[in-house]
Amino acid sequence: MKKTLLLAGVACLFASQAMAFNINPYVSAKLKYSIMDNSAKANFEDEVFLYEADWDIDDKVFGGSVAVGL
Repeated sequence: MKKTLLLAGVACLFASQAMAFNINPYVSAKLKYSIMDNSAKANFEDEVFLYEADWDIDDKVFGGSVAVGL
């Protein structure tokens, strides 16, 4: 059983090497788009004053990539 498994593993190694000679070019493109909507409130206090802050963050990001290979 162990010898059969070992021989099958070695045969797979040679089979993958045979496929390496088939060279095919490829092109891959990826696009992405992300939207973030975030809001927060905070209160800051020191010895004399009380500060209030409101944040509203809207962010949109667009990106992409292209890959070429053999």
